[in-house]
Amino acid sequence: MRRITRQQRIRVVAGGYAALGAVGAAVPGRVPEVFRGSAPTAASRTEIRAVYSGISFAFAGALLAAGRGSRGRGAVDAVAAATAGMAAARVGGAALERRLDPWPTGVFIAIEAAAAAALLWPDR
Repeated sequence: MRRITRQQRIRVVAGGYAALGAVGAAVPGRVPEVFRGSAPTAASRTEIRAVYSGISFAFAGALLAAGRGSRGRGAVDAVAAATAGMAAARVGGAALERRLDPWPTGVFIAIEAAAAAALLWPDR
């Protein structure tokens, strides 16, 4: 059985962040709808674009560029830490709310934890 290399895992996570960025940029109102919310104003949609699109595209770009140059490992580690931090913040938020909905929160925790692990897991 062929193993997936670290570089392949980095590309998969970068693709996920690029997809999230594209959705955030193109249809920002869909982002809060996933959490049963809304973005009724231009200002709210602009903020969604800034966070979900801007940061996601930055993460994707940093990951794709990581293979080129000496700063690569640091960039991957930084994106991994931020991704793990998102999962931890969701867990903390669920604990404070005393509620963890399997969808969407539980699914996003699992995706973020898996993505962070994929970025940190070394090749053998």
